Amino acid sequence: KKNKKKSQQMTDANLQRAVEKVANLQARNGDWLLVGINGSTLSLLQEGNGVNNLKDALKDDQCNFVLLTLRLTQQEIPDQPRHIFMTWKGPKAKAMAKVKCNEVEHVAMKTLSPNHGHLEVIGKNNFTESNIGFRWVPEAGSHVID
Repeated sequence: KKNKKKSQQMTDANLQRAVEKVANLQARNGDWLLVGINGSTLSLLQEGNGVNNLKDALKDDQCNFVLLTLRLTQQEIPDQPRHIFMTWKGPKAKAMAKVKCNEVEHVAMKTLSPNHGHLEVIGKNNFTESNIGFRWVPEAGSHVID
């Protein structure tokens, strides 16, 4: 109960609205939101559509959280929305920023829900829709995109 109250205090109204838009059955393929850490508060930085646009929004010197919807074929049923939680740790991010990111990651994961998988993203070379679609499943082995 204590964590639930804390997570409610750590979010803002714009973020709640964005999560409701991206994490629902009607979300379009490629809908995403980007969340930053402001002190102990999670805040909405940007919303958009398309993995390439998301890739452009990720700054090399920041650590952020992402919720991305991909509409994938699951168990032979096409067009199933899958909401994928990602932790972005930019290659030029300072060590303290990465520590802060690790500290609030569990709150971010709970806030950006429902989500169906978790990826850690540490670079943009392999940050493509097809690679994300492959890596998020439990059987994929590594859940890191570089």
